[in-house]
Amino acid sequence: MKSVCVLVFTALLAGVVMVSPANAIPTLYFSEGSYLADLGLLGVGTIFEGFEGSDWNGVRYPSSEPIVTSQGLSWLGLSDSVTTNSGSIWVHSGEYGVFEDWGDPDGLGVIYGSETMYGFGGWIATSSATEVSYYLDGSLAGTLYAGTWAYPSFFGVIDSDGFQTVRMVTPEGHFGGDDFTVGVVPEPITLLLLGSGLFGLGIFRRRK
Repeated sequence: MKSVCVLVFTALLAGVVMVSPANAIPTLYFSEGSYLADLGLLGVGTIFEGFEGSDWNGVRYPSSEPIVTSQGLSWLGLSDSVTTNSGSIWVHSGEYGVFEDWGDPDGLGVIYGSETMYGFGGWIATSSATEVSYYLDGSLAGTLYAGTWAYPSFFGVIDSDGFQTVRMVTPEGHFGGDDFTVGVVPEPITLLLLGSGLFGLGIFRRRK
């Protein structure tokens, strides 16, 4: 059953499953404060993942799993498995950060069940990798040019059209991350507020 889930998840991340075309241009963020403020303007809820919870206890290095689901978000190693480690370069706060076990180049994928995400951002660190890119539903959203052995830098993206999959990839080498905040619509009633939030964010962007 787990192998079937991996295949389905991989197909989604590869863009095999058709999604609605996006019209908005994704906005990149290198400031967590600005990212969180604009998520607030959208009127969406947030999921914070710091990799400290019990869902992650089975993937403390060297243990790993192909997929780990926590708070409704599923994390997949794109060329190997997902694991976490303490006291490493990947940690931004707390004890643990996430990375892909043994894969080179590294890659991590994220999906929120069948639900839509509107923002994805976290603290990215590199060792032998020089850059990390975000792909939303298979399309390049932007790249963090961190350089080698760079300690955590914030990298986020908001797409007001929404997206269903995120891929974090590097052309070569290793990276990890911590303290991700994902923008989602948590309750059906929030859909009524989302339209006005998106409209307000559009006006705010034009005025800036």
